[in-house]
Amino acid sequence: MVSPAKGIFKDFSSGEGGTVVSFLMKHEHFTYPEALRWLAKRYNIEIQEEEQSPEQMAAQGARESLYLVNQFARDYFAKQMLESQEGKAIGLSYFKERGYNDAIN
Repeated sequence: MVSPAKGIFKDFSSGEGGTVVSFLMKHEHFTYPEALRWLAKRYNIEIQEEEQSPEQMAAQGARESLYLVNQFARDYFAKQMLESQEGKAIGLSYFKERGYNDAIN
């Protein structure tokens, strides 16, 4: 279902919903900036973009690297906690004592 007046959509079969931008990101596999550029082009809206300096590109690369390292660590420790005997005995039991349950994973 699409509500043009509200600028939102709702897929009742999957429960997903969102804005025009999130719809384009999901349906067309766009990134957020690509979806905005597509909409701007479609409606003849000029977007002024700045080119990144080498310093800004390096900072963005560092942020993305930290994100990837963090994601790897998260996956590693989650796997250790859920699949190893020591992880289940120590880590998982600690979280269960604190009120966390399997639905939180």
